[in-house]
Amino acid sequence: MKQTIENGLPPKADFLKRYDRFDDAVQGIADMPDNTVDLLFRFLRQNEGKLSKRARENEFKAFSDAEVELAQNACVEAFPTGVDAGG
Repeated sequence: MKQTIENGLPPKADFLKRYDRFDDAVQGIADMPDNTVDLLFRFLRQNEGKLSKRARENEFKAFSDAEVELAQNACVEAFPTGVDAGG
C-alpha cells in the first residue's frame, strides 16, 4: 500500500492538477460541459496537442481559429512534456 501511495498517487495527482489547469483555460475560452472539455482533451492527446481537421470540422466547428489555437496552447502549457504525461 505504501508503494502505491508513494509511486502511484503523485503522478496521478500531478496529472489531475495539470488537467484542471487545462480545464480552467478552456472554460475561459468558451463555456462548455465537462464532457466536451474531456472530448477536446482526448482529441488533443491523440494528435500531439493539435486539434485534427476532422474534429475541427465536426465536434468543434463552433470554435473560431483563435479559440482552437488558445485551446491547443492551453494543452501545451498544462502538459509541456506532452499530453500523455501522467494520464
